[in-house]
Amino acid sequence: MRDRGAVILVRGSPLPEASGGGYVVVFDDVTQLIAAQRATAWSEVARRLAHEIKNPLTPIQLAAERLQAKLTDKLSFEAAQALDRATETIVAQVTALKSMVDDFRDYARTLPPQLDGLDLNRLVAEVLALYEQSGTRIQANL
Repeated sequence: MRDRGAVILVRGSPLPEASGGGYVVVFDDVTQLIAAQRATAWSEVARRLAHEIKNPLTPIQLAAERLQAKLTDKLSFEAAQALDRATETIVAQVTALKSMVDDFRDYARTLPPQLDGLDLNRLVAEVLALYEQSGTRIQANL
């Protein structure tokens, strides 16, 4: 069930006729759960994409440097300088792409949870108060 962007999971079960019959219906807002699942899926896509893009970059850089090392001595001075500039451009662009891919991967990475303190006695007391409103008596020693 969707209402104003919220995703609500509705479950129901019939109660036994011996106890008066009826139904128990539970509504759960799973909006945040679905958003977290989507974020996790996109994070995985970003991680894999970053890996696939980054994989060929090192061999490209190494091949350019290898060509430079093998050909520089066999070329004229001007041609060797042109090869040096081309190799420097390739290496610089590969480095920039690697950095960009790393930034993309890091951006998609799930942040660690921010843990905060909780007064457990207060939480239990609030839950018990909800049960007492329904007529259920529970004795607690907090």
